[in-house]
Amino acid sequence: GERGRVEAILLGARAHAVETLDALAARYGSSDPARLCGLLFGKDGFQPNLRNYYDPRNSLLDQVLDRRRGIPLSLAALALAVAERCGAPLAGVGMPGHCLLAETRGDDAGVRRYFDPFDGGRELSIAQVGGLHVRLLGRPLPPGSLRTVDHRVMLVRTLANLRIAYGRHHQLEGLAWVLPLLADCCESGTEARQELAVVL
Repeated sequence: GERGRVEAILLGARAHAVETLDALAARYGSSDPARLCGLLFGKDGFQPNLRNYYDPRNSLLDQVLDRRRGIPLSLAALALAVAERCGAPLAGVGMPGHCLLAETRGDDAGVRRYFDPFDGGRELSIAQVGGLHVRLLGRPLPPGSLRTVDHRVMLVRTLANLRIAYGRHHQLEGLAWVLPLLADCCESGTEARQELAVVL
């Protein structure tokens, strides 16, 4: 039935995404994070979607791979998926209002370098990261805002972005899909469940 058709479409999209990520790792793969970011996000690589930032497709990895456009979080997720395939020591950094990439040291000594996937993969110093935060949010970067984050944190932020994007575009079907996932991922999913009830 319909559920089987949807599952087949999702499995096909997943297989295509995995193939594309494997091909990107073969083409751009480097264990040097600066080189990897430069190749992935350089002039011929993946670009920020500045014209339509709140398009929900900017947060869906299969769409980002096909369209070669995304937002900071989805571009960072793409880089992390490629980095895992080629052994580059990269992690996501969930800075408020933006997502960065960080080269991490294997000896747990912390972050060595930061990269902005929304700005051509440009390397940033701590001072430049602070300046970026001021430009984006109009206030200094709070202490502890540059911790690396795991996949779960990035997933929750992606679902929150989709919630905003679908809401801005009045796409009730998209909200009906994303809100249960967000409710399941959050410690207290009450707000998402209440919003889902309104959407339904």
